[in-house]
Amino acid sequence: MHRCPHLRASFIFYCLLISIALFLPYQHAYATSTVNMTGSAITVTQESTALHYPGSIDFQLDAHDTASTITQAIVYLKYNQDMSFSEQHTVQPATVATTIALSWHENTNNNQFNPVGTQISYYWMVLDSAGSSYTSAIQTFKVVDTRFQWQQLAQGMFRVHWYGQDTTFGQMLLTQVAGHIQRISQTLGVGLQQPIDIWVYSSANDFHGSLSPLVHEWVGGIAFPTLKQAEIVVNGPYDDTLRRDMPHELTHLIFHQQAHTPIPLWFDEGLAVYNQLYHEPDMLNAYKQALNSHSLLALQDITSSFPTNSNAAYLAYAQSWQLLDYMYRTFGQQKMAALIKSTGQPGKIFNQDLQQTLGLNSNQLENQWLRTIDQPQLANGGTQVQGPTLPVPVITLNDPLQPYLFTAGGLLIAIALFGCVSFLLTNAQRRKNMLAYQQTVKTAQRSMTAPHSLTSTYPGPGKAYTEYPYQYPYQYPYPGPNSPSTNNPPGSQEPHG
Repeated sequence: MHRCPHLRASFIFYCLLISIALFLPYQHAYATSTVNMTGSAITVTQESTALHYPGSIDFQLDAHDTASTITQAIVYLKYNQDMSFSEQHTVQPATVATTIALSWHENTNNNQFNPVGTQISYYWMVLDSAGSSYTSAIQTFKVVDTRFQWQQLAQGMFRVHWYGQDTTFGQMLLTQVAGHIQRISQTLGVGLQQPIDIWVYSSANDFHGSLSPLVHEWVGGIAFPTLKQAEIVVNGPYDDTLRRDMPHELTHLIFHQQAHTPIPLWFDEGLAVYNQLYHEPDMLNAYKQALNSHSLLALQDITSSFPTNSNAAYLAYAQSWQLLDYMYRTFGQQKMAALIKSTGQPGKIFNQDLQQTLGLNSNQLENQWLRTIDQPQLANGGTQVQGPTLPVPVITLNDPLQPYLFTAGGLLIAIALFGCVSFLLTNAQRRKNMLAYQQTVKTAQRSMTAPHSLTSTYPGPGKAYTEYPYQYPYQYPYPGPNSPSTNNPPGSQEPHG
């Protein structure tokens, strides 16, 4: 076959043109990527944080721009308590310049309170007048009560922190915690799965200074299960808090490493009080007084929260303790351990756990317990029966038009209900469409402003945590409704009944 040299040369020429055309776009993209990857004209020369617990945190940044002036910076914050909360703050220099020093003062009082152990992550984005930007690496630190010089000792999966005492005191704390964890784990049938920290304050004033202003004044100990932290007060080696508050808060930390279903507060707190080695007489007296006056609280009233009144809250703790004591005596440790283990199965409710392991629901359990202590039992609806129910009089009508009137009335009611339902459905659809639009706008805004993904479902540090349907964290009152902690020698240990 004859081949024309001219056509062959043309073919090679066009192939070269096509190759060049295909290569140029990739060469351009690679060059652009190289410019972005080699960095902008902005450099951060120093970053630092200053924690002033519990009131504030200062974030500082020094930056320099070799090509333009720096106009502003944005600091992104993330408060991490297993879930996270993110926010951003724009900081502008007093004078636009090539070298600037910026700071952000984060107020951590009230609704922005961060308990000890909170993990905070942050980064800066710096922008200049030429449109360039620089994003710093994410930095992370944990909140510590900076008012004191803390010491710490560790053993296995727990650490104790204290101040103002020597190492002998710390070793005593370590021994106490180890013994409580072993005993509580045997009672619950589950042990620690992740490391925990116990912070020990030497006075009630120091302890309350570490808490959110929203915490009740009667709180004597506190646990943050999602942070794996607890705080208590210990004055000395013979303090009753070592046998009361310490095992109480440890029970919360151990139990909530197992539980994944919503737990009623009466069970949660009752379990913690049950595992105490010391119960002050005032708590038992509060329970006995309620028995005598038939004024026990209904379980449905202490399922999601305890009363804010100190006396009523104290009764809630006492009553929950007595019910858990009854459950252990009636069903035994093995069945109670099975109940506690069953709470580790997500997607269930506590009543299902009760039914599966003990063979009865919460109303049946409450009635069974109330019968044994000669208290008014619950009706089918879950309310206490206080006395006989009077018969309700029945009124009859002999009007011959009665059937027609009833029919007409029923039609009118049906028409009204249909109109109401249609109106509600229409409004619901409009609201759904509006929320979807707003969410789209918010998503677009986040994608344009935050180079690091710091989205969150946590409602914010210090706010009510809603993984469980009750108030968080877990708080324990002082002995007696309004009395301070005592400091007695050992010897008055109260066994579980």
